[in-house]
Amino acid sequence: MSAIAILCTLYCGWQLNNNIRAMRESQQNIKRLDVELDRETLEQLWRR
Repeated sequence: MSAIAILCTLYCGWQLNNNIRAMRESQQNIKRLDVELDRETLEQLWRR
């Protein structure tokens, strides 16, 4: 393998890793939002 190919492989792997991490973080944020929304709706129902 040439140096350029190795660099490209490393870069692609690094980008993929970042994308996977970002996806996981956004999924966790979505779950957190769902929980917060559920709490809000429960509180609103409780007030009625």
